[in-house]
Amino acid sequence: MSVVVRTTTIIGLNGYSEVSRSETYSKSGGRSAKITYEGPLDKIDELFVALIGDPAVDTLDKNRSNAKGVLTVGYVDDDGSGGGGSTEENNTTWELVPNDIYKPINGFNNGAVNFADANYVQELQDILRKIRQGQAVARPAGNPQQGFFDLLMMGVEEYVRTGVTLRKSINVSLRSTLVANWTNVDRAVVIADTGLDDSHLIGTIADMPEANSAKKQWLKRGPTIRTYGQGKYTIAQDWWFARRWSALLYGGDVEAGNP
Repeated sequence: MSVVVRTTTIIGLNGYSEVSRSETYSKSGGRSAKITYEGPLDKIDELFVALIGDPAVDTLDKNRSNAKGVLTVGYVDDDGSGGGGSTEENNTTWELVPNDIYKPINGFNNGAVNFADANYVQELQDILRKIRQGQAVARPAGNPQQGFFDLLMMGVEEYVRTGVTLRKSINVSLRSTLVANWTNVDRAVVIADTGLDDSHLIGTIADMPEANSAKKQWLKRGPTIRTYGQGKYTIAQDWWFARRWSALLYGGDVEAGNP
């Protein structure tokens, strides 16, 4: 009778070995990497515990396979080096968001009303003031004065218009070299200065009423930072659109009729 002796070689018998490495990319999460190690169970357990406290590591997945330990180490927004910041601008998302703007009715102008006569604006302001004070006001003759008078008598003091916000968002890891900035916040800039590179949005903005790419129509607002999950956060930057921003208050275009 013969005896056959079978031996099994465990990868990383005196430690552990890297057996695979993969990299992925997504628009929402950027570039990520996973590295898989195999070795004796005790060595993989030690590596697992050691990496829990490593700030460069985002995920750990440990399991057993044929008496070996298997550990997959994940890096988010990283190429596997643990340095982070490898996908800074690659996973940027742009949005064009509508919102409501409420304006005082005594400043109404939709292009159809002629405000060349400054007395007309003053007349509306005087009527509104008297109505608020409970004074009797004679109904003016002619239109659109009569229409505005009737609206004021019904308590309508505001009208709504659609405003537009351009929003840039980027999802990164806590190790990313990209940071939010306050440069030019509350100052008006031209659309090119926002860094917008989406052709579909650029075309949509060009079709907006009163949009002019040569003018400072986009007011930069303060950045929003939101953390989510383990080791990730989002930086969002907004710009508000207006036909004209004041040259004095917001650094808008210096031109006639724009104080």
